[in-house]
Amino acid sequence: MSKIGEHAYSTTEWTGRAGIVKAFNCGPGPLKAAPDDAWRIYRKFMGEFQPRDGAEVAREVIADLQGYRHPKLSIELYVGAPQDQIAAICDQIAQALPVCRAEGVGLAAFSFYTGQPEVGIWQYAANRGWCGLDPARDVVSVQEYTNNGTVDNPVNVGRFEALITCGWKGGIAVTEAGYDSAGTPNSGWRSALTEDQFYAYLQDYDALLARYPQVIGATVFNAPGWPSFEFHDDRKKFSIITTGDVAMADALEDRVASLEQRDALITQALHRILTGDYTGASGAAADVVALQGGQDDLSGNVKTPTFA
Repeated sequence: MSKIGEHAYSTTEWTGRAGIVKAFNCGPGPLKAAPDDAWRIYRKFMGEFQPRDGAEVAREVIADLQGYRHPKLSIELYVGAPQDQIAAICDQIAQALPVCRAEGVGLAAFSFYTGQPEVGIWQYAANRGWCGLDPARDVVSVQEYTNNGTVDNPVNVGRFEALITCGWKGGIAVTEAGYDSAGTPNSGWRSALTEDQFYAYLQDYDALLARYPQVIGATVFNAPGWPSFEFHDDRKKFSIITTGDVAMADALEDRVASLEQRDALITQALHRILTGDYTGASGAAADVVALQGGQDDLSGNVKTPTFA
């Protein structure tokens, strides 16, 4: 299965198929819809980083889950914390962990912005025993947006390698991914790439992630009020990344279109037969023959309607 999933604020077709799903400020709906073996991340929006008591922050986020639990569920605290506050970040993580353990959820910790942190920050965390994180239950979260539409973007893409180099043995979750050139609602992929170009980038990024067993996956950002990051009707195509089968996506779309056209023709024919709405005497007989011999060429099954 692909390592690409959706950063979701509602339940979608993609959240029902992905190997990793992040729900953003919306309760547990998208997480409940995810496949049973999918990784789950939850974030409650709380503004910019504040050096609050970690136990208090964890309880606030967990309350948003409304009692929902899953063995592969982790929560984020703040995201985008300044790397120069690493000591306060580690303190907050250590304070949050006992609450997470008591509540039966994992922690997706750190969540630095794209292009951060410097290697020395990971070394500091390693020297503090990763702030008490359990590699068997918790994950380290990062953000990775390309700003040139390719994976050949070492400042922004693939920086998670430094975590592995510094000795983190647990899972790594890229909890925000995609394209972003300026960090504004109008600097997302729709501002610079076509649907096909963005789709190709996600496939390349998926191939990069597949080389690292520790990376559990990446969720592609979209959120209310960020129009250039939204998926709209192309979510169906992007959701196929979870199977890696573009041919299947095209076949499914063709099948749906064909069945809709067939159903429309059947409805029209039945209307003519039942109402006698014909201009010529041979029309009714032709419709009956067409319905009785109608074949669904996509499935190969003969459909033979019967009439009372």
